[in-house]
Amino acid sequence: MARGEITQDERHLLARLDRAFAHQRNLDPAVLASVRAWQKTDRTYELVQLFLRGQLTGLLDATQLSEIHTVRQDLDLAVRSGCLPFPLRVFRGLRDVEVSLGFAPDRMPGRRIDLSGFCATTVFRRVALDDFTARRGVLLDFVLPRGTPALWVAGVGDSDLRWQGELLLGFGTKLDVYSHVRSIGSIPILLGKGVAP
Repeated sequence: MARGEITQDERHLLARLDRAFAHQRNLDPAVLASVRAWQKTDRTYELVQLFLRGQLTGLLDATQLSEIHTVRQDLDLAVRSGCLPFPLRVFRGLRDVEVSLGFAPDRMPGRRIDLSGFCATTVFRRVALDDFTARRGVLLDFVLPRGTPALWVAGVGDSDLRWQGELLLGFGTKLDVYSHVRSIGSIPILLGKGVAP
């Protein structure tokens, strides 16, 4: 694990999630290869999301489209292979809240947000803030209920990226926003509860 030190509590949480999702290490090697493809810094992540939104027409040839379809199917299978055995607080940073959600943060409480595509979250607030927000960004801080289908990417993916603490949620996941607070510099924070598809 790289990219900064983690606290004892964070180490405990990682170990707890490793135990809860230990069976996911035994997923088919092809499925695990798709998980690692999802983590790469090439365009795979973006292309899978565009595929789920029906926005890939004309962008890829038939072979590339088939590869993205396979990654999407494998990720869906992997997410459905596990469920949270306890409620869990997770974070997701959005680089531009109005582009991503369509509303200013102060108009979000009381709304249900569709987190379109697969929903990559992290168990570490600083990762969401440092790597996935920007000047016009927002931090989603929400609790996932027990039983939420999830893939513990940090446990089965690239060990060099374990520091991200990624937990992947299925497409169709929603967020019920119950509060908007402004803190952590200029980054607004939306508090809420995850709703599984």
